[in-house]
Amino acid sequence: MRLLTGTLVGFVVGGFFSFEPFGVVEEWSIDLRLRARGNRPMADEVRLVGINDGDLENLGRWPLPRGVHADALRVLGALSAKGVVCDILFLEPSADPSQDDLLRQAAGGLGSFTMPYFFQTIGGQDPSHFIEGQRYGVPADDASFIRAADPVKPLAGLGSDFGAANVLPDPGDEIIRRVPMFFKTGDRLYPGLAMQALIRILQAQPDQVRIHPGRLIEIVDTPRGIVRIPIDKNGNFRVNYLGNLDSLQPAFSYSDLYLAVEDKGHAALMRDEIKGRTVIVGDVSTGSADIVTTPIGRMPGMAVQLTALSNILDGRFLFLPPSWLTVLCCALLGLGFATVFRTTRIIPGILVTIGCLAIVIAGSLWAARHDVMFPLTAACGTIAIAASSLTALQSLHFRLAEKRIRDALAPFVDNKVFAHALENEEAPRRSSERRELSILFSDIRGFTRWTEKQEADEVTRTLNEYFSAMVPIVGKFGGTMDKLIGDGMMVFAGAPDEVANHALVAVRIAWAMQREVARLNEKFSMEARDRFGIGIGIHSGFVTVGHFGSEHFQDYTVIGRAVNLASHIESVCPAGKILITPRTRALAGPAVKCRPFGEVQLDGVADQVELLEVIGVNDVDSG
Repeated sequence: MRLLTGTLVGFVVGGFFSFEPFGVVEEWSIDLRLRARGNRPMADEVRLVGINDGDLENLGRWPLPRGVHADALRVLGALSAKGVVCDILFLEPSADPSQDDLLRQAAGGLGSFTMPYFFQTIGGQDPSHFIEGQRYGVPADDASFIRAADPVKPLAGLGSDFGAANVLPDPGDEIIRRVPMFFKTGDRLYPGLAMQALIRILQAQPDQVRIHPGRLIEIVDTPRGIVRIPIDKNGNFRVNYLGNLDSLQPAFSYSDLYLAVEDKGHAALMRDEIKGRTVIVGDVSTGSADIVTTPIGRMPGMAVQLTALSNILDGRFLFLPPSWLTVLCCALLGLGFATVFRTTRIIPGILVTIGCLAIVIAGSLWAARHDVMFPLTAACGTIAIAASSLTALQSLHFRLAEKRIRDALAPFVDNKVFAHALENEEAPRRSSERRELSILFSDIRGFTRWTEKQEADEVTRTLNEYFSAMVPIVGKFGGTMDKLIGDGMMVFAGAPDEVANHALVAVRIAWAMQREVARLNEKFSMEARDRFGIGIGIHSGFVTVGHFGSEHFQDYTVIGRAVNLASHIESVCPAGKILITPRTRALAGPAVKCRPFGEVQLDGVADQVELLEVIGVNDVDSG
């Protein structure tokens, strides 16, 4: 049952965490792990040239003159850059047409030049196509890719490829975790900026791009063979963030490009880094309008595109287990946790749970360093809920077991003694103490002679019926059933639980027993059975009470002179009467009405003992 419970908890929790809103919590845990693992290098095939704060101080305020960008492109061409991806929007013609001419000439001198544009509307109506689109391996009508409309056209005549620069934050927290590879416009799919840059780097044609919605994009017959890009059902690529801008090193600025013109040594160093590589150019200044929120903090939007491109070129993708694998992992984790969670105590249980959580968290951090995002929140939820469920299950199991034991021992062990043993399981089983108690003995008069004339079945029937009526009276008034001695009973009051007036409790038990015997005799008379009477003796005094016996068998009982005295008093008590000592009368108080019975010589007692007969007890049914 324990193993089944752990497995079932894992199965249910894993299933819940596969859906919103639980998935949001898992996204946050992935963000934390991306930050915790620190910076990682980007792909060697790409380099960053950023326009930083120093460039804006030296070259002019934003937007920089297009001639400055033209200078940068010419230098990159001279440094043998394989291609340039410019994440800077050039939308309107410049006030000075010569600036646009300079930019066209510089772009034309590059082997490959990719420019961004953007859609003003995401999820809107289909636009009129501003450039002829291509169908990339899947009918757009059958794809659940992001719909886009109202494209803002880039400056014409630059001899450029185009990629949509839109990135979509996750709803709720506005964090950019994914980059669209394609946008759906009408019956065509248009590549995003990172996707178009990749196509240019691989020198691929549209018919080499094959899309498997919800699984991956394949670019076949490339110099690298088949390039596979995992995507979700909307055509989004999950960005495996490398770290802050420091992770995008080696990187350069526009000022570095100008310096390369003046300093041949610096130019040689930059050529070694840029030659044969694709360069991404964009604004990384602190005042940039293109700053987005990512799992690792705020950073320029072009860094997101660059990171996505680097991931694909390096083949370093984040692995997020599918729903079925999450459920399977949680089910196995629940099974494993249930195997080790065997304690029934609170502190050890908490320590086991914390230890397992620590192992899971440490393992997830290790996996994150290898780009595997183990379902951490689902796993922690599985452990936490499994711990609670197993604790509740074990508590229920022990309660049921306790009930079975109680039911099994009820005929043999007084309920209070049993409860006291359970509540004090750490106490020594042979502990005892000296305490003043009231001890009651009762016996059926003439029972031995009566049994000699009866069949065994009738003896058993009568005796069981008698004890079934007597024993509950003891518990009703708060006494402790010590033992049955043939047809007799030994009862004491005041232990293991202390009572306010143990003498009064003992007398009330005796009085109720005599009344119950009278009721039984009426029943026996109607059934034509023999009537009988009992004698009861009670004495109050100091005795030793506790557990006595061996390692294998023990008895919770009382011993001492007061016990012997109570037994002898019972032996001289006539049928139907209750005899007590003056000590019991004094402790019981005015609720007990007595009359003198006389002084009696008891066996084993040197002096005569004064006894009193109980003739009434007030409020006897209040126990």
